[in-house]
Amino acid sequence: MVNPFSPGAEILYFDEVDSTMFEAKRLVQAKGGRGVSSGTVVRAGYQSSGRGRIAERQWLVSPGDGLLFTIIFTSVDLKIRMADKPFSVLSLLCGLAVSLSIEAFVPKSEVRIKWPNDILVDGKKICGMLCESSGGYCYAGIGINIKQKIFTEKLRRPACSLEMIIGKIIEPEVLLSSVLENMSLVLQSSSWKADIEERLYLKDEIIQMNVGLAEEKAVNNSIVEGRLVGIDPSGALSLETDKGFISILNGDLIIR
Repeated sequence: MVNPFSPGAEILYFDEVDSTMFEAKRLVQAKGGRGVSSGTVVRAGYQSSGRGRIAERQWLVSPGDGLLFTIIFTSVDLKIRMADKPFSVLSLLCGLAVSLSIEAFVPKSEVRIKWPNDILVDGKKICGMLCESSGGYCYAGIGINIKQKIFTEKLRRPACSLEMIIGKIIEPEVLLSSVLENMSLVLQSSSWKADIEERLYLKDEIIQMNVGLAEEKAVNNSIVEGRLVGIDPSGALSLETDKGFISILNGDLIIR
């Protein structure tokens, strides 16, 4: 498989890790913060401690049932690729890349980006993402359900996999190649905002947001209700409330 990001960017595979994000950070640390080419991918067949944006929400996929990987970018390279886009939109750009890839396999289904970091197919979660930065590097962690058919009861909403939707198995390497290619394109896209809003879950509908959510049982948060208008240039969610338009950069959509 060819990595579209740079000639020296590897695609490393591990049968099992605690987390591809952790493994990616260990790789950078082992190299002394240097020597890891931007675009390097750390992929695993299974991760025992996969996590989401909120620590209490684990990403659990049976061995071999998902495409689990983290892309490592140098901050300098990512800034050049993203041009005038802020780092805060990286998760949404990952979501757009994944959506474009999944749409090619499920043309009869509705693929949506649930702000800020989930992908839904026909209302069911198929992918989650987590982006972090430290020490001059940025990390984009992505997990996609490919063959999973049984999901934990702790999930906050129904989930699905590609096999459940189309009735056949898509090889992880095929999907990964597509996602990486789309990722290399959307990072430099000038139409990224419109493309994301076209796929934005519950756009133009009345929603409720738990604003300022930092953890599962966060306190001192406020509930805001309004019409989901879209996103602003920083990636924040734009809502039209009875008091006017507001932007939400940190929060969680309330699922009923």
